[in-house]
Amino acid sequence: MSIKHSTKITITRMQIGEFEVKVPVGLSELICSAGAWSEKQKNPLYLEDYQRYVEMRNGRVITVLKKK
Repeated sequence: MSIKHSTKITITRMQIGEFEVKVPVGLSELICSAGAWSEKQKNPLYLEDYQRYVEMRNGRVITVLKKK
């Protein structure tokens, strides 16, 4: 199922196992603003020839593009 970014989704209830958990104030807005409900973006055409991965180097997280 795909959801457009403009769709407003509200979290009204959460449950962990059998236990009902109170929904924190602002959780819906936080998740929506992070783009969690939006469609996954496709990579631009110029990146199709590259393998993309993330790794840790010298304590920093970097994205590596490697020609296929």
